[in-house]
Amino acid sequence: GGEVRLSPFEASVPSLEGHTIIGGCGRVGGMIAAMLSRMNYPFLCCDADWRSFERAQAAGFPALFGDMTNKDALEALHIDKARLIILTFNDRALLQLTIQRIRALRPDLVIVAEANHPNHLVELRELGVDHVVLPEFETSAEFLRQALLCNGSEAQLVSRALDEVRQAGCVYFPWVKVDQID
Repeated sequence: GGEVRLSPFEASVPSLEGHTIIGGCGRVGGMIAAMLSRMNYPFLCCDADWRSFERAQAAGFPALFGDMTNKDALEALHIDKARLIILTFNDRALLQLTIQRIRALRPDLVIVAEANHPNHLVELRELGVDHVVLPEFETSAEFLRQALLCNGSEAQLVSRALDEVRQAGCVYFPWVKVDQID
């Protein structure tokens, strides 16, 4: 009989279902992986940067060295069984192509991606990103949380206020037109 050989992709990642795929194993992706690991949620990391990939593996995270625009890499990450994909890199061209490839394989998959500028929010939403994270917005939200807590607000009220701010989204960035955001 013929010997069955696994591709380098198939040999390097465990088979999962209902997992989170983390695109980018750098500082942000690594932090997400650490928290998911700590909470026992299944996940797989993927990075095309060798050093980031090695750091993820050294931390004990299931990781794939690969380009997420590559269909074989996405299939090796078990995109067909994933619950969510988080894209932590912000190279616009790479992000756009990655999202297009993901949508071609899984139009229903929840995608969370980072916008590197408020004007990028609209573009990401039009590409089909479900949740867009804007780092300076989240930093501002944390500063606001600290200010409210230090001024005596109750934690539950602070949490509710931040949820309202996030729901309103881009209206807090005066240089982005509100009518551009759905």
